[in-house]
Amino acid sequence: MKALTQTRKLAELRAKTDRQLLDVIDIHISRGLACIRQMAEADSGVFLPIGERFRNLACHEYAEAKRLQQLLEASGNAGHADARLRELREYLSTSTVRSACA
Repeated sequence: MKALTQTRKLAELRAKTDRQLLDVIDIHISRGLACIRQMAEADSGVFLPIGERFRNLACHEYAEAKRLQQLLEASGNAGHADARLRELREYLSTSTVRSACA
């Protein structure tokens, strides 16, 4: 009986942790998409260095979101953030400012 209660508590804690991790992933994706929007606005000859800076920030946010998403996948909780993460990756791959994305 005690083992069952402990197992249930661990499962509840894991579910709560996964929900919180999804929230953090969502924050990183939102930041990355915001950087992409800023990059698009700055993407002209005069502001090219600023656009590149926003792209680098978006790349960083993507990398962090992807890393955290892999933690969720490892626990068997494939994410609800997959579509938004894919959207961010596509924007990064088609953006006009070209710099290395880690």
